[in-house]
Amino acid sequence: DYVVHVRRGRALGAVGLCWLLSLLIGLSPMMGWNRLAAAVVLIPHDDHLGRCSFTSVFAPEFLVYFLFFACTLLPLGALLGIYADLFRLVRGHFLARAAKRGELPMARTLLLLLAIFCVCWIPLHVLYCVRLLCPGCRSYAALDRLAVLLSHLNSLANPLVYAMRKRDFGRALRAVCLRHGPCCPGAKVHPQGRSGRGEGPRPQPCSLSPCQREGRGARIPA
Repeated sequence: DYVVHVRRGRALGAVGLCWLLSLLIGLSPMMGWNRLAAAVVLIPHDDHLGRCSFTSVFAPEFLVYFLFFACTLLPLGALLGIYADLFRLVRGHFLARAAKRGELPMARTLLLLLAIFCVCWIPLHVLYCVRLLCPGCRSYAALDRLAVLLSHLNSLANPLVYAMRKRDFGRALRAVCLRHGPCCPGAKVHPQGRSGRGEGPRPQPCSLSPCQREGRGARIPA
C-alpha cells in the first residue's frame, strides 16, 4: 500500500508544501505582524530601538495564538494521532513478520524525536502564554534564559538520537568528530564495514601525521 500511494511526485510535492508553509510562517512577522510600530511611537527616531530581544520584535499574540496554538499544538496533536495509529498497525500486523520488524524501531525513533521536541520547545511557549494571559505574574530572567537554551538544545539532540538508534549514523558521526578533532585529524571514513557487508562506515584507526611523528622523534640538542 505504501508503494502504491506514495510516489516520487507526491513525496516531492509534500516536501515542497512543507517548505512553502514554513517560509510563509517565517516571513509573517516581516509582513506586519511585529512590534515595530509600537517601538517607533515610543522611542524617538534619533535614538535606537532599545535592547534587541525575541519578545521585543515579535508580537505576543503572534507567539502564542499563531506560532504556538495554530502552528505547534495542532500539528503536534495530528502527529500524535498518526503515531498512535502507526504503532497499532505495526504491532497488530507487522510484528510477526521478519521483513517488517525494522519498522517498529524506526517508529520508536521518530516518536522519541517528537518527545524531545516537546520537552525542548513547550516550556518556552508556556512562558510566552503566561506572559500574555497573565500580565501581572512575576517573570524570572533566569527561567527565560533556561527555556531559550533548552529550545536551542533540540538541534543538538536530533543527531545524538540518530547516532544512538542507528549504528551506521553513529559510526559516521564518530568518524567526523575524530577527523575534525585535535586527537586524530587524519582519520578517514570507509563507506563499508571491514567485512564488506554494508555494516556502515567505520573510522580508520587513529594515527599520527608525518609532522607529529617527526616532532615526537626529534631531540633537542644539548
